[in-house]
Amino acid sequence: MIHVLPCGALRGSLLDALGGVHRVADEGDLLLAELAVPVRRQPGVEVRVFSGASGGVTGPTKNFVPVTMVEIRLDLGASVRQDLTADYNAVIVVLEGEGAIGAEGKFVTAGDVAWLTRGHSGKASEVAIRAKDKPLRALVYAGRPLHEAVVARGPLS
Repeated sequence: MIHVLPCGALRGSLLDALGGVHRVADEGDLLLAELAVPVRRQPGVEVRVFSGASGGVTGPTKNFVPVTMVEIRLDLGASVRQDLTADYNAVIVVLEGEGAIGAEGKFVTAGDVAWLTRGHSGKASEVAIRAKDKPLRALVYAGRPLHEAVVARGPLS
């Protein structure tokens, strides 16, 4: 299922969502050199893989909790399928352009956040993302729900 929200509805940092004792991780541990980020390329598609995987390309990060974080750039009319682990929820933050998400082609535009819930089949899945009348740039964040309280703002210590 896909829900679309205005971007301002999603707040907090990546550290807020780390489980248990990992919330005290140093933010410096999460920095990546731009050149160290692998890229998945196909005609009209560029996917930078910061964490997790996309179409066989794996990110360089060693995570405290398993997450997928990719930046997708699609040329006008291009599409890509992003693989998702069976027990992950995901959000897609649309930074630029407009497009369609999922089998039902849910319309999204710059500033929207699409929330994807995991399926009940227990099988790995994927989400289709397509640029429509404008090129599309989006971030995909996906991970396993922790079922823990999330710390809002700080200080965390």
